[in-house]
Amino acid sequence: MPAIRPIGHEDRLSLIEHLDELRTRLILCIVVFMVAFSFCYWQNDAILETFNGPIESTQNLDGCNARPPGRRLEQGLTEHRANE
Repeated sequence: MPAIRPIGHEDRLSLIEHLDELRTRLILCIVVFMVAFSFCYWQNDAILETFNGPIESTQNLDGCNARPPGRRLEQGLTEHRANE
């Protein structure tokens, strides 16, 4: 696979040269995407912990504003539908 060479605005390329350049750039993009996807798949736990950290820190996890004990979300939805 030839290296990507810079093409100036004044350069004139044939159709075959344009297609060759496109193929080279598409292959490079696919390889980079596969490497990035593989890294993210391998490190998915660390990535999720990084993104979930701020979410968990802003949530009220101590239960002060939680639903009353014994009342589940489905029960609240059922009661809301019955009141309509």
